Amino acid sequence: MRIRVRAARPEARVGAGQDVDSSTRSHRRMHASWTIAREALASVVGDVDRARDISERICEQMKKSPSRKQRLDLNAALNEVIAWAQNIIVRNGVSVHARFADGSLLVQGDRGQLQQVVMNLVLNAVEAMGLVETGGRELLVSTEQTASGVLVAVRDSGPGIDPQHRGRVFESFYTTKINGAGMGLATADP
Repeated sequence: MRIRVRAARPEARVGAGQDVDSSTRSHRRMHASWTIAREALASVVGDVDRARDISERICEQMKKSPSRKQRLDLNAALNEVIAWAQNIIVRNGVSVHARFADGSLLVQGDRGQLQQVVMNLVLNAVEAMGLVETGGRELLVSTEQTASGVLVAVRDSGPGIDPQHRGRVFESFYTTKINGAGMGLATADP
């Protein structure tokens, strides 16, 4: 017994190849969509964790609980803050620059408290620059190792803090904003 195998018509092979190509493209698009969804979900989980930490910190402040100090990479913690604030930074036409000390800058501190203070400085700066019509809206977040410790600076091209309010910005519930709660910088021990 002899079996004959006949090759498919060339046009049938092309069609099958197109189906494979189409399927591959569809798979890549689906994979990219899942990757984006996974990244978005991770971002949401991070935001929820940060919100929980802020709520806990406010409760601790009300109870006068001690800070939760740990060894942390200051540059990495500040990079997270900039990433969290990216939407509002872009929406307000602000150009942000990070100028960090080289390498890891290890410090002992309360990560959540530090990030909350810097986040509030960043948000206040972005809001203040929104009031300025002329010139560029520039935000600089920097770290520097000094002889006496570490310096974190948040500088902006906004109008600055009114001198009559400077002494009170770290007080609990003190605010100059109509809808402010006064909890921003009060979460820090100045």
